[in-house]
Amino acid sequence: MPVTGGGSLFRIAVVAPSSIAGAIADAIEPFSIAVTIHENESEEGRRIEGLCSEVPDRGAVEIAVALASASHGDVAPTVVIEPVEDRDWLAENRETFTPFSVGRFFVHDALLEGSVPVGRIGLRIDAGEAFGSGRHATTAGCLSALDGLARQRFRRVLDFGTGSGILAIAMAKQFRIPVTACDVDPRAVAVACLNADVNGVGNRVRVFTGDSYAVPGITKHRPYGLVISNILARPLIRLAAGLARVTAPGAIAILSGFLVRDANHVLAPHAAHGFRLVRRIDIDGWRTLVLTKR
Repeated sequence: MPVTGGGSLFRIAVVAPSSIAGAIADAIEPFSIAVTIHENESEEGRRIEGLCSEVPDRGAVEIAVALASASHGDVAPTVVIEPVEDRDWLAENRETFTPFSVGRFFVHDALLEGSVPVGRIGLRIDAGEAFGSGRHATTAGCLSALDGLARQRFRRVLDFGTGSGILAIAMAKQFRIPVTACDVDPRAVAVACLNADVNGVGNRVRVFTGDSYAVPGITKHRPYGLVISNILARPLIRLAAGLARVTAPGAIAILSGFLVRDANHVLAPHAAHGFRLVRRIDIDGWRTLVLTKR
């Protein structure tokens, strides 16, 4: 069934130079349920948007943006806060979606059901309100990293910050095992469950609502041999200790959602908690890190 807006949504929009786009995204992240940095840069810079479930405190947002800008020696950009029109995101996604491949994964929508090339793993994604369709460079980086693990075997895996559920579904199909998934946004949880069902893995993907690795649904199934987290730099840094607590020795962590220049900031706290770098994947200025736990 179509997934439409479930209440009033608001958007924080900021246009800033590429050099501080990541910092601005981190600044508005605490006020948002999802943050995106648009890839196409205009003369004014990149557009950063945060989706909010309620109207955010303008003063607090402007202070956060100003502090982030000042820390990089830039003048604070204008902050726009506006309501989001209630639209049928799923229908619009279907109208504009074109299929694509990442390694052995073939991502498509309902219109191409039954047209998955031989030898590929089909991922039917109806993104709805949830980020994302899989086309963003960070999701592609995670799929590429996952494709590189095809010969490995895992007992327990986790997708933290599941969004549309695309990475959880990819793991369920590739490894043919149960997958635990989590997202802070209840609407993303609903979309991920719907997508898991239409992909035939609804009985393998368990999706919980939460914003930390301490969520009972996550701790119940630990330790994990593989964790994927495609979120933002700031929460990845904050959650490094939690990731270490729920992973087994030798576990693999795939981390994404940040620009290349922020990778070392993400890597440092994970290294401090026993992870070492084994692979970097760079796509269009975005980096995915593949780590293993000592």
